[in-house]
Formats: sequence, C-alpha cells, structure tokens
Amino acid sequence: MEGTFDAVILAGGRASRLGGIDKTALVAKGATLLERAVQAAAGAERIVVVSARPGQVVPSAVLSAGEEPPFSGPAAGLAAGLAALSRDRRGSSSRSSTWVLVLAADVPRAAEAVVALREGVVDRSGQDDPEGYVAVDDSGRRQPLLALYRAESLRAAVREHEAAGQLAGLSLRRLLGPLRVVEVPVASALCADVDSPDDARRLGVNPVENADGDLGWAD
Repeated sequence: MEGTFDAVILAGGRASRLGGIDKTALVAKGATLLERAVQAAAGAERIVVVSARPGQVVPSAVLSAGEEPPFSGPAAGLAAGLAALSRDRRGSSSRSSTWVLVLAADVPRAAEAVVALREGVVDRSGQDDPEGYVAVDDSGRRQPLLALYRAESLRAAVREHEAAGQLAGLSLRRLLGPLRVVEVPVASALCADVDSPDDARRLGVNPVENADGDLGWAD
C-alpha cells in the first residue's frame, strides 16, 4: 500500500442494548473508547469523528461531522465523514489522501487491531491493486469498520447510492460489498467491539458517571 491515509471514525448508533448510553465514553484501561479510536488512527493525515454525542470531547486537531438525519446508519455516517475530509477546518478545499482508514469507535483494542491490519497490508501490498484491505476475524467474518479503502473507490460507492437516495439505513456491507478487497486476518480478540453489557464485562470496559450521576447500563 502506497500513499497517505485519512481516517473516518464512526461514533454513531443508538447503543440500544446498552440502554442508549454513549458507549464511546466507556473506559478501557484509563481511556474512553473514542480516545482509543483516535489514538489508533495515529499517522493519519486527517481524522474525522462522525456523530460524537453531545458532551463528548473531540481533540482540537480532529474534524467532526454528523450524518443526516441523525442515527441514519453507518453508510450515511461514512458519507458525512468523507464530505468532512474533502474540506479543511476553515472550509477550503483540501487534497484527499490515497487511502481512508474506516474504524468503529467502540473497539477497546483498536490500536492493536489497526497495527495488525497495517502490518497485514504490508505483507499483501503486491496483490492485484485492490480497492481496499479489510480485517477478517478468526471465524472468517469481514470487519468493514476495521479496514483501509481507496478514497476514490469509497467516494464512488457513496455517490452511487446517494444519487439513488439509498444512503439512510444502508449497511456498510451493502455499500462496500462490490469493492475489490484483500482480506487481512486480525485476531477476533482485537476486532471485538462493545454492543452489550456482557461484551463490556468480557472486554474489561467500565461504565462512567452520566449527567444524572448514575453509573452502569441497562442489563
């Protein structure tokens, strides 16, 4: 893989199985999941966080965006992130990097996962000029939110579905399924995300105090 990369971190979603809390504010080893995702994108030319909850602190050097309408899904979130990357913080045009790292904001071991992905990309960089490199866990399941895609291929996929009015509610698997990708094995323990209280406990993720002074999540 040659060229620079930008990063889109998707922080949206209702977290219904966690009682609707902001799961990116959950803490693993002293840092929130969102902080860990931003750290995992180190080396990116630009980073954009999509749909951070109100009150969530995004580093000053990181761009922010939100899908429209809110909670309209990961494809709409990715589109919003790509749009934000097309302009700098003052709104002027900015040249895009060759690649885009797409990453979920609820992966406790995101930094290790991205390292494993990038190392796997180096090992496979001579394969057929793909449009992306996608992590695949131990069960063979692709992880579209742990992947590096060619920026031009992502933008083309978004434009196609946006023109058809299909972005809202669209899954990333459907949006990105037609892309020619190389699979990169990444251990399931590194890919694991937090979708439920059981996931959080298993992965060593702790709740934080919310605005009402409560701790924890709905079981």
